[in-house]
Amino acid sequence: MIERKEVMSKMARQNNIQDDPNKLPDFEVFDNEQWISLQKHFHLSPRQLQVAKLVCKGLTNKDIAKKLDRSVNTVKQHIKHISAKTRVTNKVSLLLRFMEVADFLNKED
Repeated sequence: MIERKEVMSKMARQNNIQDDPNKLPDFEVFDNEQWISLQKHFHLSPRQLQVAKLVCKGLTNKDIAKKLDRSVNTVKQHIKHISAKTRVTNKVSLLLRFMEVADFLNKED
């Protein structure tokens, strides 16, 4: 798993993707198996998982909306529900919560 400091650094460098929402950062915080575990652990819907993945890649709400062909308000609602399920208050905390839980779930295996 990628260290928190490295992830935050990569997110900061990749923050210039706002001009092209189809250009995603070239790194993955979690592998597919970890995402599935996180989805089950937090009871995320498939769409919530999609949004969470894009949030964790550093996309803005506007970029996520463009990428998923949804309105910004719909994305905000998804993020609100994801935040409630994960008990976080912002996007950085969401990423950190996912990292914490993924690490815990990996240790259980």
